[in-house]
This record gives sequence, structure tokens and C-alpha cells, in this order.
Amino acid sequence: MYTYHERERARQEVDIPQELFHQAVQYSLDYISKHYRYPADPRQVLDYHGPAHTTEVVSRTQRILETIRQQDPALISQRDIQRGVLGAVFHDIVQQWESVPSLQDEVMVIMRKGKPGFNEKASRYMALQYMHEVNDQYGREIFSDEDCDIVGKGILLTIPGYDMHLKTVIQPGLTADTGLVEGALALADLGGAGMDGPDAYATEGNRLFLELNMDVRAILFEGRTMSSLQKDLFRKRLLAWGTGQIDFAAGRVARLERELAFIPEHIRPAIVALFAKGEETVAKSKELYSKRLDMSTNELREELEKVMS
Repeated sequence: MYTYHERERARQEVDIPQELFHQAVQYSLDYISKHYRYPADPRQVLDYHGPAHTTEVVSRTQRILETIRQQDPALISQRDIQRGVLGAVFHDIVQQWESVPSLQDEVMVIMRKGKPGFNEKASRYMALQYMHEVNDQYGREIFSDEDCDIVGKGILLTIPGYDMHLKTVIQPGLTADTGLVEGALALADLGGAGMDGPDAYATEGNRLFLELNMDVRAILFEGRTMSSLQKDLFRKRLLAWGTGQIDFAAGRVARLERELAFIPEHIRPAIVALFAKGEETVAKSKELYSKRLDMSTNELREELEKVMS
């Protein structure tokens, strides 16, 4: 799969200058923090798509690429790892959503929904714009065409789809022909269940529930009392979310082998080992669901309030 010339490239590439690389990373994290963690309107906080998620994806991307490099240094350069980090840190920098109201069980529900692929395409644009502006500022090529190409493709790979059979999120663009750096970012974006384990996965799930269920978050943020109808629907929605979390994690475990098709065979066992927490996450997610069946509405509410940004 990898030619002599590709291996030589990995051996000979020089790094992106460290100071400018770190400036790019910090720029994106600061932007995400300002707009989604501490926005002017606190009601617009994104509990999931904030700096914590981005930092976690950066970490997982690095772990995957560094593992590949440890197994076969000829395949991944230090610059490739920098490219992976840049793709990860910019992959969610744009978050544009719509508030969609509806009436469910006589309760007004407001969900946060987005247009498929819009945020990823806009995030790619913003990443490349930043890289080109740095080149213009310094009057030389800090970020090469290959840097921009790999970062851009990696971000677009995170556009999600859905596996109806396994009831889990997928990335349709991830194929056997995907590049190593781009593929590492895609795996990392959905890799929390397998790489970070059940506790981190449960926290991620609670944060995403709050982000998507805007009416619930508003009640918690404002400290309002729920009506009996709101309590019943809140419980129903959170328990349904719990079954979805089980399916998501189980589906990620089931799909892992096929999603590693872009990884050279002699390296795959080491990458599989990075996702070793998947089965434990599924089991613990089932335990959490069973526990929540016996919890009061106030106890469920308190669980979410603990992770609210």
C-alpha cells in the first residue's frame, strides 16, 4: 500500500515550526472556548462541542498516530502527527445549529439540530483559511499544500452517517483507501467508548444529551421546577438516550475491524489494542441504564447538573 517514495517522505520531512504549530492549536482552542464554552449568551453554551471534546480528540489522534509510528517509523513522520493534531483541533471549530421546537406528550420540546456536513465543511474552510493567512503573514510556506490537503480531508472525514443495522454513528468517507493521518482523526472523533472507557463515555453522553435537548438544559440552567408532565417526559427521553448510548458503543465495537481497513495489516493489532475498552464500556453503559431505571427524577437531574458547563 505504501511505496518506497512515500516511506522516504516520512523519513525526510521536517517539522512544522513548533512555535507556529502551537499558536495554531491555541488559536483554535481559544476560539472554541470563547464561542461555545463562554459565549456572550450563557444559554448558547455547548456542553459537548467545547474545548474538552476537542482536547480529547486531539489526544486520541496523537495516540493512534504515535502507535503507528512506533510500529513502523517509515510510515508516519513527526510532521504527520502535527497534521493530525491540527485536523483534530480544528475539526469542530464551527458549530452552527438550529433550535427546532415541537410538542411531545403535551410538553414543548426544543431540540438542537444541524445540517449534515455543514459544520465539518465550514470547519475545514476555517482551518485552511488560518493556515493560508499564516503563510501570507510570514511571506513563506509555513504550512505546505500537503499540510492543507491532509488537514482538510481529515476534517471532512468526520462528517457523520448512521448504520441502521447496528444503530450507531459512522463516517461514510472512511474507507480502505483513506490516508493514515486522516483516518486516525476519524477514528479518534468517535473513539471515546473504545479508547477512553466507560466513565469518560458516560460523561460525554450526558454532555451531548444536554447540548441537544435545549429545553432540558434551560430548565436546569435556570433552576426551574419541572411540572409532572415535564418530569415524565424528561425521564422517558433520558432513558431512551441511555439505550442509544448502549447501541452506539456496541456498534463501534462491531465496526472496528472494518474501519481499520486503511491501517497496514502488520500494525492493526496495536491499533486494536488502543480500543480495548469498548466491551467494558458497553457493559457499564448497560449497568448505568439499569441503575437509572430506579432513580428518581431529581437524582437523574442531579447527574446531568454535575456535567453541565
